[in-house]
Parts: sequence; C-alpha cells; structure tokens
Amino acid sequence: MSRQVIKLGLALIGCCIITMPLYAYPLKNLWLTPDQQGKVLLDQRKPLLAAERFQNLMWKGVAYYRAKQYQKAVDVFKQLDSPLAFYNLGNALSHLGEYQQAIWAYNQTLKKNPNFADAKFNRDLLEKLIKNQTSKQSSSS
Repeated sequence: MSRQVIKLGLALIGCCIITMPLYAYPLKNLWLTPDQQGKVLLDQRKPLLAAERFQNLMWKGVAYYRAKQYQKAVDVFKQLDSPLAFYNLGNALSHLGEYQQAIWAYNQTLKKNPNFADAKFNRDLLEKLIKNQTSKQSSSS
C-alpha cells in the first residue's frame, strides 16, 4: 500500500472521530436497541426524548405520560389492549379532565383483571369527585 492511501485512510478516520461529538450520540448507544435507548433516557429523567426512541408502545405511552404529554400518552395507550394499558389510559385521561372516559378505561381494566386494586381505587375516586361536583352544582342553582 502506498503512503498516500494510508494518509487518506487516516484522514478519513480522523474526520469521523472529529465529527462524532457533533452528533451528541454516545458510542455505547450504537449497541443498544431503540427500546433500550429509551429506557436509558427514561432513567436519566428525559421522558420526552425517551418517548421518541421507544418502539414498544407501552413504554412510549409511559414516557409521554411522565413527560406530562397526556394527550400523546392517550393516543398511544388507545392502541393497546391490556389491563395495564387501560389503567394507564385512565390515568392520562384523568389528567386531561376527561373523567367519564377515565372511568370507562378503569372499568375496562377491571373487566380484564378484577383484582386490579389501583384501577378500582382510581375509578371510585373519580366517581366520588363527579358526584361531589354534581351535588355542588345542584345546590348552587
């Protein structure tokens, strides 16, 4: 091999090494799946970045929820059909003030898993909240 080819090769490697920091993408991420990258970002308390990485819809929804992007979380959780997905859907809907829809989601959770205590607690809490709001409106009229 000529010296010219070796110099060209070293120059190309040098360019790659110099430009890597510009991407701000740690080298270790090259060996992680998008879901693993999302989990790392979630652990680093960067939920919005994590949501963009996750391919797993449950984790994507959880990341949006933790980023307080409740409508995006709702949109993701609606694509799933499991007790946990309906429970998370109910939680996100609650944050949006969509209490009747949240109660429906908690009921779906309980249909699939009658022993899901947190879903029952949240549903009952929302039902009491709605009842109290209704009785306050009735008494003030």
